[in-house]
This record gives sequence, structure tokens and C-alpha cells, in this order.
Amino acid sequence: MAQVRYTFSEQEGASVLRLSGELTVDQVGTLYGEIRESVRPGSHLVVDLSQLSDLDSSGIAALVGLYKRASAEGGSLVVAGAKDEVMGVFRAMRLEKIFPFYDSVAQAVVHLSLTGRT
Repeated sequence: MAQVRYTFSEQEGASVLRLSGELTVDQVGTLYGEIRESVRPGSHLVVDLSQLSDLDSSGIAALVGLYKRASAEGGSLVVAGAKDEVMGVFRAMRLEKIFPFYDSVAQAVVHLSLTGRT
């Protein structure tokens, strides 16, 4: 089991959360609290999943929680770089209709800039 790791950065007005490793039931609890405290109200968050190797329903629940919080506080959350295996989890839960997905962080940031969300 690969421990999940994360970093935050700013890119052209958007907050970028990069996750790597496995976002699964064993990892979510503490991580969710740490990330939630790090996200500023009204933030436009790009979640980069390009280095994430595994995701389960607990990981999805954490991302949905961040999405709801961002939306409620006037921000947004988009997903970038998800590999096929990870996208399969989103599709199985029919979440591709809720989360905006982009191939890369750069594409996500451009979209946020064009829509005035940064």
C-alpha cells in the first residue's frame, strides 16, 4: 500500500492540490481533515490526480466533500490528469457528470481563467 501524499501550489490564481499514492479508506481520514483546513473559502481548486495510483469510494467521498464545500463557499473544484483506472471509479459512480475533468492542470487552469473563476 502506497501512502497518499499531497502538495499545494498556486498557478495563475488557482490552488492546485497534487495527490500521489493511494487515496483509499486507510488513508482518507487524517488527510481529508488536513486538506480541508488548507483550502481557503472561495478557492478555485484544481485537484491533480495524475500521480494517484488507486482510488476507492472513501477517496471519492473525500473529493465530493471538498467539491461541496468549495461550491457552498463560492469556489469551485475541477479534476485534472486522472488515469484510466482512477477515471473508471468516477465513471462507475456516475460522477463524470458532476466533476469537470481535464487532461492536465494547465488545461484546467486555462478553463478557470476563461470562465472568470480565478
